[in-house]
Amino acid sequence: MSQLPGLMLQATASHIPLMAEYAANLPLGGVVLTGRDITANRLRLDFPHQEIIVDPGDWRYSFSSPSQPFIAPSAPALFDVPMSDYVSELVDAGVNIVLSPSLTIRPNDFDAVTATLAACDVVMSEHFLPTIVVPHSMLGGFSGERLCKILRAFGRAVALIAVGESRVLQTADRLSHIRQLVREGLVSHLLSIDAVLASDALASGAAGASIGLTSSLRIPRAPRVSGPHSQGFYPGVFIRSLLEIRSPSVVADWFAGSSSAPSCQSCGSLAMIDLSLPEARAKIIAHNVHALADFAAECAGVPDAFLKEWVSQERLRALTAHPTGTSSQANLALRLLVAIDHGPAGDLLVPA
Repeated sequence: MSQLPGLMLQATASHIPLMAEYAANLPLGGVVLTGRDITANRLRLDFPHQEIIVDPGDWRYSFSSPSQPFIAPSAPALFDVPMSDYVSELVDAGVNIVLSPSLTIRPNDFDAVTATLAACDVVMSEHFLPTIVVPHSMLGGFSGERLCKILRAFGRAVALIAVGESRVLQTADRLSHIRQLVREGLVSHLLSIDAVLASDALASGAAGASIGLTSSLRIPRAPRVSGPHSQGFYPGVFIRSLLEIRSPSVVADWFAGSSSAPSCQSCGSLAMIDLSLPEARAKIIAHNVHALADFAAECAGVPDAFLKEWVSQERLRALTAHPTGTSSQANLALRLLVAIDHGPAGDLLVPA
């Protein structure tokens, strides 16, 4: 299987036209396209220079069980088609990797994990990537060790998506466990995360890590669990200097009256976006596409031997760059990873 080149953007079909508009000049190695409505006929034309992963995305809607780890792909006539045929059709159209159509595992349902991996093991294609979708509670602690044991016995690297009822993986134990999974080679791709976790996965040795373009693909929830929405339902804005993706209203509050408000050379001020304009939402998404792609290019430009230290220092710089009085509101994963990496010095930056 080809190795994906670092950080990727992950989006649904509705954002393909906008991403494709930038694709010819996008400094981005790969894209992850999520949903059963992803059609293969134009993907290689839309993304001529990027590696393409297709994620069926069934995990967003259904839970797995030992008797049903997948929902079989269907032909237009609604008859089930073999998984190998489904993969071959996408690969013939230029797709590089197809994720297994795995469903979300219920907490501590290790029989469903085993059944999912067994169903993946019968698909004989180098372009097919087994995928497990687990709740946050199965990462770290006793559950995490049991998950490691199952993955070691499976003997192939998998893609991992972590879902939960909280905004982020909120404990140092869980973040450390993800690092362990990647460093052991049990997880090759970490998907549906933010820029902080994606860059950490890359620095830990992941072949690929995808940053969700929307909150539902960046802070994924278990099926039938709704998540928080930003004020006015506007997408978050990526602020490179802070490694944050935050709603426009939060960014405006943080930098109100500040002479150091973040800006983008292409998009202008990121703290003064006029949300009354009809094009505001599209402007934010367009900014995120190029700004996240630029960040991916930064990571790709760091030699492997120095990437771990570079990412760690970038996190520390990002946390200390938050405006006075806002560090306690910073991305929790950012704060936790700084504390893990920098010990007592990092602890001083993480509010109790």
